[in-house]
Amino acid sequence: MTALPFTAFGLFGFMYGIWQVLLAELQRSTGLSDGALGAAITIGFVGSLPSMFFGGKLVDRFGAERVISSTAGLMALALVGVAIVSNWWVLTILLFFFFGGSGAYDVGINAAAINLEQASGRRLLSYIHGTFSGAAAFGALTAGLLLFLGTQFRLIYLGLALMLLVSAAIFLKAPVLRQLRMNPASDGKSKELLLDPRLISLAVMVAMAYFGEGSLENWSTIYLRDFVNLPVALGASGVVVFHLAMQTGRMTSGMAVARLGRRSILVGAGLITACGILLATTIKTAPTVLVGFFVAGITLSVVAPLAFSIAGDLYPTRSGSASAIITFIGYSAFLLGPGLIGGLAQAFGLDIALGMIMLGGLLISILSVRNEISS
Repeated sequence: MTALPFTAFGLFGFMYGIWQVLLAELQRSTGLSDGALGAAITIGFVGSLPSMFFGGKLVDRFGAERVISSTAGLMALALVGVAIVSNWWVLTILLFFFFGGSGAYDVGINAAAINLEQASGRRLLSYIHGTFSGAAAFGALTAGLLLFLGTQFRLIYLGLALMLLVSAAIFLKAPVLRQLRMNPASDGKSKELLLDPRLISLAVMVAMAYFGEGSLENWSTIYLRDFVNLPVALGASGVVVFHLAMQTGRMTSGMAVARLGRRSILVGAGLITACGILLATTIKTAPTVLVGFFVAGITLSVVAPLAFSIAGDLYPTRSGSASAIITFIGYSAFLLGPGLIGGLAQAFGLDIALGMIMLGGLLISILSVRNEISS
């Protein structure tokens, strides 16, 4: 019963691990500056916001399997376009559809995971999210190896698109996902959820975590290759190390939560994230940068699974809508993040830009202390 949600998260992670490593190749092939690339990604993320908001309603009404399948197909088609793109405007349009599909896909798989957790009575979300991180590390490692062997990055995009299309057909016919459709049709009360301060607080914490995750995922390869001057194969190690850290944190956080409680874990996660980024951006050698990324990855990793799990306890029959609200607000940080990081990097350097993640970590700690939902 549990295999399909794990698989859907794993595919998502594998796709993003490859995407993050190939981003540097895409930037160089198109000749885009950090600022221009950040702007294209930011505009692309605009497409994810409405898809996340309406994706929750679609999940509650039609089921996770249809949303997951259709959006996997949309991402595949967008990647085919990215594989042949050579123009900033075309790339921006393609990213609009790519991130739009990924936003609704994310809502769908989180709703399925929440339903699985509620149906089984077991705390599974950290482990399911850990599958994403492990698969992302594997995807990044695979992309780095293929580049090292001389594979054209555009062919890697096409291979990934084919994998997504095959998976879309499998997910559409998946009886397990249909069995996990616990929720009644959407009752139109999303406004009620938006007014719940507990849910909004959770969403802001996820936003800060996603800001940190997204910044390191999208810019760590560029930081290591251009700022620390590592070659292509070693440059991919930043993404690999970060995702391995994410997987480690998520796979081990269950025991830590049982011992220390949600509040303590979230407070510590924010503070330690700030320390890891401080290390990576002040001592600019490859080992210390990788250690800093690893520390930040472990601590950032626990925030989103805990938030979605708590949301499932708050609204067990509205997993689609609750997941959509947290994802919508959380990924809104991505809307500002790439442009902010790119703009600051161009003006002050990428090390200063990545330092913004420290502020997000501190905000996670503050919200965890002040809000009862994390206890």
